[in-house]
Amino acid sequence: MLALALPAAAAAAFAISPPGGVRRLRPNDAKHLADFPAWLWGTWKSPDDALRGGAMYARYLRAEIVALAVLAGETEQYALVTAYCIERARRNGFARECAARLLGAIANERGTSPLWVCAADDAPALAFAQSLGLTEVAGWTAATLP
Repeated sequence: MLALALPAAAAAAFAISPPGGVRRLRPNDAKHLADFPAWLWGTWKSPDDALRGGAMYARYLRAEIVALAVLAGETEQYALVTAYCIERARRNGFARECAARLLGAIANERGTSPLWVCAADDAPALAFAQSLGLTEVAGWTAATLP
């Protein structure tokens, strides 16, 4: 497993930009998340808890959520980021849009470092993380994760 994080110098480059199809979800949006995979909610265990405890951005396409980026857990140092895109909308940059907005929110609001964890041989996940400017974190262990 590899962990990738946003270098401190790069955090300032993420600004929260106007919606344009991506918006931050609020607790009353939980009802729209029932069909998404349960692993997205991380330590929060449910969409309701994730929306109350963390931050979540969604990309809408024709009034349907097609991609999400979720703050799936947090420690004093790291904020664990997950992302998902429905299959028919993949390869359009929608999950990347959501993740970039979430990274901006983490860097600007939470005071923790965004962390993306994936298998070392998961080339698509690594490419996704690297496209967001995340770099490998040395010396992390599973105990540092939420």
